[in-house]
Amino acid sequence: MRCVYTDLDGTLLGQGASLFRTAEGDFTLLAARAQRTSDTDAGDDEHSNAALPRAIGFLLFGAAYVALLPFVGYVIATALLIGGVALYEGAPRNWVAPVAAIGGGVFYWAVFVKLLGVHQPMGTLFQGLFG
Repeated sequence: MRCVYTDLDGTLLGQGASLFRTAEGDFTLLAARAQRTSDTDAGDDEHSNAALPRAIGFLLFGAAYVALLPFVGYVIATALLIGGVALYEGAPRNWVAPVAAIGGGVFYWAVFVKLLGVHQPMGTLFQGLFG
């Protein structure tokens, strides 16, 4: 289902401006038709058929996260989850994905542990080193 906000009263784009008005001020759906045409040209059916395998992939990421969390700890498991999902979604394989994954793991740990006071699992792998 798709929805179009037409802004007939001028509250979004300003008085007299609208994505669905002609130069004369008449209402038109040509912009919506152009959007629909570009969506179908991009292979909309191909994406709808890939929804189930994609959802299964995300479920597998969640299962792997839950399985690894007690062993490797919160920061590493979260970093692996962020990095894995980024690569699964087509992120470029360069230095940005691992830096974002590690930064995200540390950021979420800091939010939960330092800011909110909710302790996260350290993991049995590192318990002897830090515990």
